[in-house]
Amino acid sequence: MSSKLFLSMTVWISMIIPVTGVPQSVDSRVSGTADEIHWTFTGPNSVTFDWRGTATELHYGVSSTYGAVALAQPPSPMPFSSSGPFWEAEVTGLQPDVVYHYSIGSAPDQTFRTPPQPGTGGFTVDAEGDIGGSNSFVSVPGVQRLIADDLPAFVLILGDLTYGNETGQPSVDQHFNDVMVWSQNTAYMPAWSNHEWDILAKDDLRNYKGRFELPHQQMSTGAPSQGCWQGLVLVRLRERPLHCLSGTLQCGDITRLVQQSDEFDGPSRA
Repeated sequence: MSSKLFLSMTVWISMIIPVTGVPQSVDSRVSGTADEIHWTFTGPNSVTFDWRGTATELHYGVSSTYGAVALAQPPSPMPFSSSGPFWEAEVTGLQPDVVYHYSIGSAPDQTFRTPPQPGTGGFTVDAEGDIGGSNSFVSVPGVQRLIADDLPAFVLILGDLTYGNETGQPSVDQHFNDVMVWSQNTAYMPAWSNHEWDILAKDDLRNYKGRFELPHQQMSTGAPSQGCWQGLVLVRLRERPLHCLSGTLQCGDITRLVQQSDEFDGPSRA
């Protein structure tokens, strides 16, 4: 990709089954730091958070008094853009289309909203690609603020997230801090592109697959063997599922996805 892309659209959503994992309903002392906070939809009743820092617990609930705790685990693969530590926490058993409060470690209270019910509309989705970090591209903070002000239900990231393969590993960490202006409250739903993996001596997919848990992971035709298996499959546009894959899409991919669309409304095939 070579151009900056910022879109806003109204779509229909089709979410699939939740991933496994049961949160801990326990009391615990709140401590630890966290940055690079972002989260993804993993099903109609589940989300997964990723962050960097010393915090290892995510407190959440329908109010700022929380009441439940999700215990974080080291992600796999492990990102290498910095020494971390990096963490991932699954939050399951949620109600669809409900606002929840959460806090990671000693960070301030934030909110997230679970996916809308299938077949409902009237919400906004923003899409963005060719992003990078503000340490290399001065336009990045302004675009992220536009997204935050738009209050989307989720954000589709259409590849070329950080340009770490060109501008270095600091851009990877900077990107995930730049987007925190919206990614603490809005789901970050990515697909990979060439700038995530095509200069392996400088960057590779461990920095991205290790930062996201995604529903219905798929592999694009002709994708590199070093691992483009995590893709994005969650949008229903005009009642037809649209399945976005990681890697560089080949000519037959879109036709194949449309033909197979009904088959994807079930358990993950990853």
